[in-house]
Amino acid sequence: MSQRLGLLFSALLTVSLLSGCASVMPEEKPILLDITFAELEKNINKALDPGGVKAEQRSYRQRMIVSRDQVLDDPTEELVEVTYSYPDDLRMASFDDSDSASTPSLVWIIRKNAGWLVDYKRKSVKQLSPEQLRLMRRTFTLDSPARDLSGTYSKIELTACEMDGRPYYKMECTPKAAGRAPVYIYVGKHDFLIRWVRTEFEIGGSEIDYVSNIRLYKLYDGVMIPSETVSVMNGDRSVSRVESYEELKSVDPAEFMPPVFK
Repeated sequence: MSQRLGLLFSALLTVSLLSGCASVMPEEKPILLDITFAELEKNINKALDPGGVKAEQRSYRQRMIVSRDQVLDDPTEELVEVTYSYPDDLRMASFDDSDSASTPSLVWIIRKNAGWLVDYKRKSVKQLSPEQLRLMRRTFTLDSPARDLSGTYSKIELTACEMDGRPYYKMECTPKAAGRAPVYIYVGKHDFLIRWVRTEFEIGGSEIDYVSNIRLYKLYDGVMIPSETVSVMNGDRSVSRVESYEELKSVDPAEFMPPVFK
């Protein structure tokens, strides 16, 4: 699992889990395709890692502010801290205030073969079911400009389109697991950065329509990271804005284990 995958996941998974007025994707207009998939994949990875710093081998900590739209009220904001340890461990903590040194309210822990939801207010730990863990890990690859797109999906159909006057390369990506809906990834024709992602999936028997728009990227330590991302799930809209990013040489394994409440 590459860090580039993880960095995009940080923004997308955060806003999708914390969604709380709707926007929809612009109308598509087909245009002429002028690139092969192999060329596109190479250009995507170069755009994300322009200095060739092997971002996939990094661990990191990222803090962001997530704003959620409220009906008939001002948007709410909270701090979210994402810690990723190469290659498979991720911890996402949300805080009621802007101080990450305080106790978080909720923490998601995702490991290769296990995951937990920790509620610090209720002092409870819930282990994720295999299906919940599968969904979380699938979301980890939702916006994947990975080193190996062709290895992530069983089939990728490449076309080109125009939305709001801007040209995009569009990939219809078929998941390897049977029964999953395609993931549509839209890459800017001029900068080769992923800008839109849409798909459908099921949570607890409910069908979810998911759309994500990466509005801004910023270069951190030689790697392009989504710095402002809008996510809409069934009409509920959230916005995440990156506040800080730091590379970590190592991460204490204890961060990826649930606490024991007394």
